[in-house]
Amino acid sequence: MRQRLLLGLLVVLLVQGMGEATMATAAPRATPLLGFHIARGDSAHLAAAAGAGATFAVLVFSWQDIEPAPGYFYWEVPDSALRVADFYGIEIVARLDRPPAWAVDEQALTPWRLDAYAQFVRRVVERYGHRLGGIIVWNEPNLALEWHNTTPNPVAYAAMLAQRLPGRPGQSPRRRRPRRY
Repeated sequence: MRQRLLLGLLVVLLVQGMGEATMATAAPRATPLLGFHIARGDSAHLAAAAGAGATFAVLVFSWQDIEPAPGYFYWEVPDSALRVADFYGIEIVARLDRPPAWAVDEQALTPWRLDAYAQFVRRVVERYGHRLGGIIVWNEPNLALEWHNTTPNPVAYAAMLAQRLPGRPGQSPRRRRPRRY
């Protein structure tokens, strides 16, 4: 119960802080943005999203698929997804989670090594920061399924956010607008 209250307070504080920062810098929009959480960044999924009027899509950049061994990166899937997204004029919001086996540490504060995750986030931002519409630092940390099948831990999540993760507001150049062909 106490963890849920702490997690709720953390979420309220984060949302309040993000709302204030966004309101201070963002111009009002004439129409709301429409986006989808898609399973794959292929032509079929992104064409369907574009056809439905989406301006952005959330796509998992699976850490275990991109870096299956320390320092060995396979960027082909996100590279291709961003090319397809550019073709359809959709911004990609990268969801960075799903740890590889080598980074899992059940004894750590989080179920994975924070230093390794921070390094992965840095690599993604270095490679794609100018092309992404945003980054999701771990999806739904309040669910055991998303917290590597362990009890969600708001203190650990706060510690993860306290890492010097790149990609926070003001740290990534503005994404160029994709062209429609």
